[in-house]
Amino acid sequence: MNQQMNTLFLMRNFGMMPFLRFSLSALCLYPLSGKGQPLQKVFYLNGSAITEKQDKVYLSYYSNTLQKGINDSCKIIDGHFFFKGLTTDPAVAFVRLTRDRIVDDQTAIIFIEPAKMEIKLTSSPFEVVMSSGSKTQFEYDSLNEKKKLLREKYKQIISEFEKGNKDRPEIKMEPFYEGLRQLDYTFFASHPNSFATGYMLQFYYRQLSADALSKYYYNMDNTLRTSIYGIRLKDLIPKIKLTLPGKRAPEFTSTTYKNETISLSNFQGRYILLDFWADWCVPCRKNFPSLIKLFNKYHDKGLEIIGVGDNDFKQEAWKKAIENDKVGIWHHVLRGLQKNEIKEIDKTKSINDQYNVHLLPTKILIDQSGLIIARYQGEEGDAALGNKLQEIFK
Repeated sequence: MNQQMNTLFLMRNFGMMPFLRFSLSALCLYPLSGKGQPLQKVFYLNGSAITEKQDKVYLSYYSNTLQKGINDSCKIIDGHFFFKGLTTDPAVAFVRLTRDRIVDDQTAIIFIEPAKMEIKLTSSPFEVVMSSGSKTQFEYDSLNEKKKLLREKYKQIISEFEKGNKDRPEIKMEPFYEGLRQLDYTFFASHPNSFATGYMLQFYYRQLSADALSKYYYNMDNTLRTSIYGIRLKDLIPKIKLTLPGKRAPEFTSTTYKNETISLSNFQGRYILLDFWADWCVPCRKNFPSLIKLFNKYHDKGLEIIGVGDNDFKQEAWKKAIENDKVGIWHHVLRGLQKNEIKEIDKTKSINDQYNVHLLPTKILIDQSGLIIARYQGEEGDAALGNKLQEIFK
């Protein structure tokens, strides 16, 4: 249900944006270089559009051929537009009608690949449908058709959840989430070499064990293993083991938005919730009201919250979001990205990388002795976090 949001963080780390700074963590993986120079392969994307006032289409994707993110645009002329580019393998692309690169319900996710493809776009309601050309897209569409049936089954509960009814409908959502997961697991098993599998596994690195992810990885063929998704998955597997519940939380020192210096060790003896977010992450900020309630309820009993903002290069937007959302009642620090002399991203001091956080929102709960006791990813973790804190502070 929140695939676009989870993609946010993946998008920005693939280097596709200067950035909103959904990965979906994003959602939003900086470019990863493969071995050798990729072959030059061309994709052609023909589109027809029915729009109201919009006269341009925007396309963002990571080109494995060029080893960088591409942000392209095309004018709509007589209801048609056309994109041409280079990509060695199938890749996730994001289609929008505005220059704004925030991933939301006005963003469509499609798979492009070296082929001639056709898509149809409408602006009201916003929808993009690929009619021909991408095998990966059709595999992905077949999975989403099954998910539509599941959403229809849970239609009433989903509606209650989205309205935020007081009877905690999020608890009733777990069978729906589990159903979605089982559909994905079945897809991974039946489509081990699909680039859709490689893409979606990026969202499961916290829900599956390192052994399970390894099994999926070694079931892939060499083409998918050596793609950006396969390389990323292989890189994640050993790192997952370092920040699992039961491991000691990595120490960090940073400056808050109030210009105070804090270290994680300053709060030893209290429970600490690290909230990884960004001003551009819609589900992150949507969660703030419930997080405020938890903070007010448990702060005096021993809970501290440290927000880790992925806004190092847009600090004013970060500060404005903190003030507008009234979350300055807890500590806020930046992720810790820097640019070196040649303007390359330096992640040496990145708190997100220390904690192996590659999707937003992510929350990590640390106990009084400094051990990680739980990790929560996306909106699905909200109910579990509330239950965990209730258990701790009962």
